[in-house]
Amino acid sequence: AQGTPSPPPYPPTPDYDCDAMTGRSEIAGGDGCSTIDIDTEGPCDLWYQETSTAGKYKFCYGPTADEPDQCDNIKVTDCFYPPPSPPPPSPPPPSPPPVTCADLASRTEQSKSCDEIDPVEEGLPCDTFAKQKNDPWKYDLCYGPEPGEDKCARTKVECYPPPSPPPPSPPPPS
Repeated sequence: AQGTPSPPPYPPTPDYDCDAMTGRSEIAGGDGCSTIDIDTEGPCDLWYQETSTAGKYKFCYGPTADEPDQCDNIKVTDCFYPPPSPPPPSPPPPSPPPVTCADLASRTEQSKSCDEIDPVEEGLPCDTFAKQKNDPWKYDLCYGPEPGEDKCARTKVECYPPPSPPPPSPPPPS
């Protein structure tokens, strides 16, 4: 006589150690292993849950014979992982290139400020532009753009005319 088919064999409760953390994701919101929906969230062994005690985790496994459609958990203790390393510090912004008043002669004077100039739209690099300030001897020389920016940056320069030579001395009396 044929009886009811026997359920599929389930693996025994695994013996996990801290290495089981590798490749697993923490269950969001503090939920437990039994909340994992195997059909939509994948196999039980992709998940773990934290406990309220530092270094103690519950690794999900299963399904089990008692609950063929959900995960169960086993507690593993003393898994102290170093805290994640802080991200490396951002590099300092690049220093503007050293510029002098001699650089002014090779630049095109613009009515826009450097930070309004888009070198892609203009079709020329930032270091081809300058803007005269309200003072006839002060200029912004454009450069850049800075990392992550689209517009040019600026360096302020003051280009005063060279001092006038002293008037010639009168000839000595004869």
